[in-house]
Amino acid sequence: MINREKPVINCKLTHPIIWFMLALYPLIIVPNEYNYSCLPRYIILLTLGLLAGFCLVRDRYCFPRHRSLIPLIVFLILSLIAAILSSHPAEALLGTPFRFTGFLTHLVCAVLFILAYLSVRNHADINRFINIFLGTAAIVAFLGLLQFFGIQPVPHPPGFDFGLRSDATIGNPNFLGTYIVLAFPFAAVKYLQKPCNKWALLVALIYAVGLTNLTRGVWIGLFAAFLVLFFYLRNRRSLFSFIAILITVTAVLFPLHDGLLYKRVFSLPAEAQSCIEGDDNAGTNRLYIWKITAAQLKNTLLIGTGPDTLKYALEDYRDRTREVFGREIIIDKAHNIYLEQAVTHGLLALICYLTFLFCLLRPERKDALSVAFLSMVVGYMVQGTFNIDVVQVYPLWWIMLGFYLAHSSSKAAKNSQ
Repeated sequence: MINREKPVINCKLTHPIIWFMLALYPLIIVPNEYNYSCLPRYIILLTLGLLAGFCLVRDRYCFPRHRSLIPLIVFLILSLIAAILSSHPAEALLGTPFRFTGFLTHLVCAVLFILAYLSVRNHADINRFINIFLGTAAIVAFLGLLQFFGIQPVPHPPGFDFGLRSDATIGNPNFLGTYIVLAFPFAAVKYLQKPCNKWALLVALIYAVGLTNLTRGVWIGLFAAFLVLFFYLRNRRSLFSFIAILITVTAVLFPLHDGLLYKRVFSLPAEAQSCIEGDDNAGTNRLYIWKITAAQLKNTLLIGTGPDTLKYALEDYRDRTREVFGREIIIDKAHNIYLEQAVTHGLLALICYLTFLFCLLRPERKDALSVAFLSMVVGYMVQGTFNIDVVQVYPLWWIMLGFYLAHSSSKAAKNSQ
């Protein structure tokens, strides 16, 4: 049983909320004139967040006593202050159109984190939720793999064509990669614990789409996640067959489409060299975006410009941006979650957020599920250096963190090996 002072809240309503988020939320596509995957999920997220808040209030919820909650509260307070004091408070609170990562999204995600933590009664609950999560991940991965082979089963808005890059139902190859980084460690641990055809197929499917989204930052995150798994579970007999699955999938995909994946992988050294040399075009112009975003830090040490308001902070660079990109473009994301938080939420808020995450980590726990959670966090944080937080995936990250907290603060970890 989960060992903590606060009794688990009534799960008759909370479990369906979490089940919906894990099983159905990643699959939602609603064609409309604005955005097929982002806006519908934002509306659903706010609705479920309100329902989750009702559950906590209804059960006279007492705040759990854990060291990670203090920096989380401070992070939310600083983010709220930044939103209220922002030159664009409405967007800072609600989020900009097509992004919707304002303060309200962060608040709802924090509520879901608490709800996930409190809703776990025992190790079986965590395992059940992870199986649901992986079941949907398998569907998403299958759809993404079809796209890589030229079959498009998912409707897309006009003008949103990613070619052979997999984006499945997530709406963007980069964002699909983030989702895969969350799922891969748990699929891997399932196989390492019980090597069988079912888990081997799941690992192969999820890993394959981790490659076919063709997002290099995601690959680095997946590699970091793999290193954590390898370090802690290197004595597992099934590790060699697990690595063999990864090698086989890579070998099959490498020559397809005139070596598309092969060429993308081996462009990494050249991109790294460009970054070292300070080329603004490095990393698909990411280095330029990082430079101009970092230049704003001197103004946001305590209070940021407001969540999801980066485009206003970078307005002075519009002419230079046009020169670098060769066209008119608005930079509304830093393609680095840490830089963006430091500017929009404030550097102090970023420190609180990172402190919150590090307080959750339990690297001394060596049971398989703890290693999977640790691998997930490391992978997500590494890929976040090159990617952004999006409403399609961000809530799932927080729910999984809630499970991590429930697992690490219980005796269940000792029995899950």
